[in-house]
Amino acid sequence: MTRRARAALAIASACLAGCAPFNAKLAAVDPARPGYRLARLQPGQPPDARDRLFVVVTLSGGGTRAAAFAYGALEGLRDLRVPVDGRIVSLLGEVDVVSSVSGGSFAAAYYGAFGPDAFFARFQTDVLNRRLESGIALRVLAPWNWPRLLSPYYSRTDLAVAYYDSTIFQHRAYSELPDRPLIVLNATDLSAGAPFAFLQDAFDALCSDLEPLPLATAVAASSAFPVAFPPLTLRNWNADGDCGYAPSRAIDNAIAGGPELNAHDYERAKERRSFTDPARRYLHLSDGGIADNLGLRGVLAGIVSGVPDLPLLQRVNLDRIDRLVVISVDAKPGVSTKKDAHRGAPGLFTVMSRAASAPMGNYSTDSVAWLKSAIEGDATQVNDLLARRAACDGLFAGKEERDDCYERFAAGGDRLPHCFDFYGVHVQFENAPAETQERLKDIDTRLQLPRKDVKLLIEEGRRQVGESKELARLLRDLERPEDFPCPSAPDE
Repeated sequence: MTRRARAALAIASACLAGCAPFNAKLAAVDPARPGYRLARLQPGQPPDARDRLFVVVTLSGGGTRAAAFAYGALEGLRDLRVPVDGRIVSLLGEVDVVSSVSGGSFAAAYYGAFGPDAFFARFQTDVLNRRLESGIALRVLAPWNWPRLLSPYYSRTDLAVAYYDSTIFQHRAYSELPDRPLIVLNATDLSAGAPFAFLQDAFDALCSDLEPLPLATAVAASSAFPVAFPPLTLRNWNADGDCGYAPSRAIDNAIAGGPELNAHDYERAKERRSFTDPARRYLHLSDGGIADNLGLRGVLAGIVSGVPDLPLLQRVNLDRIDRLVVISVDAKPGVSTKKDAHRGAPGLFTVMSRAASAPMGNYSTDSVAWLKSAIEGDATQVNDLLARRAACDGLFAGKEERDDCYERFAAGGDRLPHCFDFYGVHVQFENAPAETQERLKDIDTRLQLPRKDVKLLIEEGRRQVGESKELARLLRDLERPEDFPCPSAPDE
C-alpha cells in the first residue's frame, strides 16, 4: 500500500469516528444569482419608504452579556413608533440589515430565523436563560461523543454546532431566512486576520452555496471564542478552480493600486483573492470579535470601500436612500479596577477574557469614530459642491452661463451627488447611570449568566434606545419630510 493510500485510509477511518460536514459545493458561480446577499433587498418603485429610510443595526460580541443587551435594544426599537409612508409603524419593522458578531449573533440569527413575535416570546427561554456552557460541557463529557472528539476533524465547536442546531435554531438553514432584514453574521478568517461575512458574495469566492448551511454553523463560527472553542473549518472548493469564479474588477483594481493608494481596499481584495490559491483548501474561522467586535466594519466598508460585501454606497448614489440610520449596540464591558485592590495577580480566566476583549473593544471604538468621520467628510464634500452650484445659480440666469460656471467651479454633473441624512446611535454601557455602569462592568463574557444580570442588561438596552437623542431627531425629521435638506435628483 502506498503512502498516499495509507493516508487516505487514515483520514477515512477518522471520519468514520467523527467528521464535521462541509459547506455545500457550488457547481458554477453566477453573480446574477440572488443568493443571500444585499441584492435581495430589492427596492420597489419610488417612492419606496422601506428604502428611503434605510436602517442598519449592529450587535457586538460579549457572550450572553451581548445577547441580552441586544435583546433589550431590539425591544426598544419594537416599542419606538415612527411615521413612515403615512403609517405609524414600529422602527424595528423598518430595519433592513442586522450585522453581528459573537454573542450578538445569537440574537441576530434567532430574530432572522423565527421573526419578531417568536423572538420576544421565546429568546429569553431558549438562549438567555439557557445554561449553554453546561449543555456543551455535558455533551463533551458524554462517552458516546468521545470517538468523534478524538478525531482531528471534529472539535468542541462542531459539537456546539450540533447543540445549537437542535436546541436553539431547530435546524433552520439560510434558505429559510426572510428577505428582510438581511442577517449578516460575521466571523474572523484567522489566516488573513480579516472579517468573514456569511453572505453569498464570500461563498461565491469559496465556490460554495450558502443557502443549505445551517444557521447554527455561522453562529458557532461567529462566537468561537479563542481557546474555549477551536476554529470552525469551511471547505474552500475554489482551490479546485472549477466553478468559474473570477474576482471582480474592483478587487483587481484594488490590488493593482497597492496599499499606498488604499490600504483597506488592498488588504480586503488580497484576502478575497487568496481564496483562489490552490494551496488554501480550507478556511479556519474564529470569533468575529477578533477582527471587529461591533459588527460595524462591513457596514463601514459598504459606505467607504471599493470592495464591500454590503454595497450601501451604491444605493445612496442611486438616490435610493434619504435617511441612513446606523444603530450600534455595544456590550463592551468597560474598565473594572476591582482586581487592582489586591496584590495577587488575576486568575487565568480573567487574564484570558481581558486579553481577548480589551483589544476587541478598543477596535470597536475606532470603528465608530471611523464611521462618523467618513460620513461627516462625505457630507462636507456634498455641501461644498451644493454651495458652489448655488453660487452659480445666483450669478447666472441662462442655462449656458450656469453650465459654464458649473464646469469652471467643478459643480456640474447630470445628477446631484449622493446626499442623505445620517443618524448614528451608539448604545453602550458608558451611557448608563453611574451605579448601573459599575454593575454592568462586572458582568463576565460568558455563555450563561445569572438571571438578575440578564434582566439588568435587557432593561438598560431598552432604556437607552427609548431615550436616544438621535432617534428622537429621526422621529422629528420623519414627521416633517418637507424639511429634508438634500435636493432630490429625478427618479430613474
